Amino acid sequence: MLGAEDVLGSLGLRARPKPALELAGPEAALHRALLELGAALPDDLAQAVGLPPSEVLAHLTLLELKGLVLALPGGRYGVGA
Repeated sequence: MLGAEDVLGSLGLRARPKPALELAGPEAALHRALLELGAALPDDLAQAVGLPPSEVLAHLTLLELKGLVLALPGGRYGVGA
C-alpha cells in the first residue's frame, strides 16, 4: 500500500474528489503573485498586489487554511499542494 487511496481501495471504498476552490479578489491576486514569484516575503507580496502588509498577512492565513499556501522558513510563503 502506498497511500490513502490504496487503503480505501482495499476496503472497497473510493475517495471523494475535493471540490475546486474558486478564489476572487485579494486572495486570487495573492495566489497568482505566488505562482509568478515562487516563495516570497509578505512585504514583497504586498508590493506586488498593492495591499497593505497587514491585509496580505490576513489573506495569506486564509489561503493557508484552505491548503493553497504554505508558510515556509524565513517568513516566506509559497504555493501549497
